[in-house]
Amino acid sequence: MKEYFLHIWGGAIPTIQKELGIMEKYFWFKSEKERQELIDKISPYNSLGLAIDKKEGEMTYKRTIAEMDLIYQNNIYHYEYDFGYEYPIESAEFMFFEGNYSCDCNLSLFIQQDCDKNIPELNCGEEIKIENFKVKFV
Repeated sequence: MKEYFLHIWGGAIPTIQKELGIMEKYFWFKSEKERQELIDKISPYNSLGLAIDKKEGEMTYKRTIAEMDLIYQNNIYHYEYDFGYEYPIESAEFMFFEGNYSCDCNLSLFIQQDCDKNIPELNCGEEIKIENFKVKFV
């Protein structure tokens, strides 16, 4: 059955939550019309910073989690990144192997935040290696 997905995020979210009582950021609809009604309701908040992702088709209702080992100076840091619901596997792979998350400047921050606060914030480069990369749905 074809479904309609909507993910919203950005600086407008706190105001939308307060003024409209919309607390969720992920929505599934049975029709495009239902989805468009919500978009129309929140679109006056665009100027506050509102990002929207729409998908159509058969939905998984699952979160996309990238799991990997980050290797830096012979230390192995197991790391998981949650992309949220309905995120394509190919996009997760791209982010870590070619996209913005493939660079040491971001990978070092991920290690600092979730694994080891003592490693330095690295400049752009390729000192951190990614091994045992896989994507799972939960």
